[in-house]
Amino acid sequence: DALTSRRVYKKAFDQDLARDIILKEEGKHLDPDVVRAFRDCWKGFMQINEEFKDTAM
Repeated sequence: DALTSRRVYKKAFDQDLARDIILKEEGKHLDPDVVRAFRDCWKGFMQINEEFKDTAM
């Protein structure tokens, strides 16, 4: 959410760029186990995003 939401100090990144950033940081800034869990859940995240995209504020 922090990567894909617009903030006053940055533009929102699209979903694919946000995913790529997270995957690139595996073992550097992000714990490999957490990134693996993220990767395993990615399809579910995208399904939820699609389901609720029209209800965003």
